[in-house]
Amino acid sequence: MNSDVPVSRSELIEISRQIENMRFGCSLLERKKEALLREIETDRATFRTMRQEVESMLSFVSYAYALVQLFEGESVMTLLSWGIEPRKVRIVRHALMGCRYSQFFPEDEERGSLLGGMLMDPALASLHVDELLETLARIEPVLWRYINLKSKLDALELEFEKTRRKVNNLEQEMLPGLEEQQRRIRLALAERERYEAFSVKKMLGKRARTSRSRSLGVQGRRGSN
Repeated sequence: MNSDVPVSRSELIEISRQIENMRFGCSLLERKKEALLREIETDRATFRTMRQEVESMLSFVSYAYALVQLFEGESVMTLLSWGIEPRKVRIVRHALMGCRYSQFFPEDEERGSLLGGMLMDPALASLHVDELLETLARIEPVLWRYINLKSKLDALELEFEKTRRKVNNLEQEMLPGLEEQQRRIRLALAERERYEAFSVKKMLGKRARTSRSRSLGVQGRRGSN
């Protein structure tokens, strides 16, 4: 019997309680992982569609920008940047199934699109400038939605990966370790019980033999008398 292995019933009960709690926690993490995966799959489908839209609009922005540079020059681009103030961003924090993520919105949403109110004198600029401004005005709200969805999706995927690692750690390392410890304790207890039963049986046998010997001795003395 290995003396390093604890053999008390209380330790066996405590190990069994830890195993049950760990299995319950593992089942909760599995449900969380499945819920996160469903949410991720839904958002991924939306994100793929939105990314195609954003990439298409950005391609046209690049094309319109190239045309403005080609026909109007850098002076018009400098003129477009005048009077445009940086937009302040409002951050809203959310939590979903233990996953925290941030969403971003323009602090001055009532102003509408940043470039929507800009006017260019047709005598000073060509239609290419108007096309660039109109495209930028259209893409701005799409970009806000794209950024927010990307932020949420990244946070969900990170939380899913953390949850998956926790489940794997519980299932592949911690639970097997506790179950092995539980098995060793049970074997040690069973060995101790067998040893104690053998000791009791041996003691009872010795008592029985002693009792018989005494009984035979008494009978012998009576017979000699």
